Amino acid sequence: MQKSIDIKEALQFGWTTLRNQFTFFLKVLAVLIVISILPAIAVNKVSAAAGPILGIPLQFLNLAWQAILGMGVVKICLKLHDRRTVEIPDLWSCAARTLDYVIVKVLFALIVILGLLLLVVPGCVWFLQFYMASYLVVDRGDAALAALKRSSAITDGAKGDLAAFTAVMLAINLAGLLFFGVGVLITMPVTLLASVFVYRKLLDQTGASA
Repeated sequence: MQKSIDIKEALQFGWTTLRNQFTFFLKVLAVLIVISILPAIAVNKVSAAAGPILGIPLQFLNLAWQAILGMGVVKICLKLHDRRTVEIPDLWSCAARTLDYVIVKVLFALIVILGLLLLVVPGCVWFLQFYMASYLVVDRGDAALAALKRSSAITDGAKGDLAAFTAVMLAINLAGLLFFGVGVLITMPVTLLASVFVYRKLLDQTGASA
């Protein structure tokens, strides 16, 4: 089944949503600085001072915490797409799915790396094929392997458009970095919201077969 992605429409959604929810996103950013960036810095300093016996467990705890917050940001974007009320506690609302989320991220990275080692092209194809797996864990509560399988179904017939979309998102974020890094404070939320928009569109186009 051939599917289509409207990149302009996705970006318009991302920009309009950020503009309408700008104050809330500023609050999210402030909270993330306090509960994500500062703890990560502290963990790194403690780990360096205390050695591996304490440092390794702390790093694993920090990894889990960062995964929870990463899921929370995606959850917020999904709720905004669905025109539902968002709040700061959404940032840690997906804690129960942490293990599957981490497993999906690790498997995704390993699959892509393996593909890149196999003459590059398979890695690019598999990147696009399993692109939506982490969203499925957050959105539908899929287990890791089920999320990878469903992502394969969702992206089937859309890899060309999805490749163009990811290239545009990368270019936008790179452009944001050119503005002394400050531009990414705008481009990152816009592209994440656009990605959620694309995820929902592909999910709708796939229908019951997913």
